[in-house]
Amino acid sequence: MKQRIRSIIEAVTSHGQRVHRPMTAFFTFIFLSTFIVIFIFAVKLTNDIFYKHVDIQLKQVVSFYHEQIGSQIELQELILKGLLNDKEIITTVEQSTDFTKFNAIYTSLAAYKITHLYIFSPKRIVIHRAHSPERKGDEIMRTNLL
Repeated sequence: MKQRIRSIIEAVTSHGQRVHRPMTAFFTFIFLSTFIVIFIFAVKLTNDIFYKHVDIQLKQVVSFYHEQIGSQIELQELILKGLLNDKEIITTVEQSTDFTKFNAIYTSLAAYKITHLYIFSPKRIVIHRAHSPERKGDEIMRTNLL
């Protein structure tokens, strides 16, 4: 009798193990596949959100930059037109004489956040720097001159 019970238990156990192993492998495969798909989707979604955010920030920076450049150009054009209409200033520049008048102009422009005022020859040689009057005679190589 004990032998019979033992053989039944072994048969059920071995049959159960045979069934149990493939089921475990199948569910492990399903679980790992689901995990990998969710992980890939999460990484892709995170990258999409990140790049979209970076793109929006970049567009805002570019827009702000263009607005600031536009307002600076308008301000510089206005100042330049005012200076070119003053015959005394034109004579001072042409004769390269006393530039103290420009120092007063430079001081009044500080309210508009203008930090530099140059007077230079057509050959781009600095005649006067209102922000640094002791420096002159050097050539300006920048291309953003007005």
